[in-house]
Amino acid sequence: MAKKPRYFQTKVHKSITRDQFLRSINPSVGARMRELLNALKRKEAVRE
Repeated sequence: MAKKPRYFQTKVHKSITRDQFLRSINPSVGARMRELLNALKRKEAVRE
């Protein structure tokens, strides 16, 4: 029997990974990284 293809929700995965990364680093650096990642998210949204 053929396996069902798995659909991976990329946006959800990226959000979870980013949040985990930001929690694992210094809070002062995390604030700046969050700003940069939010800017990157906006750019990605425009491309899609």
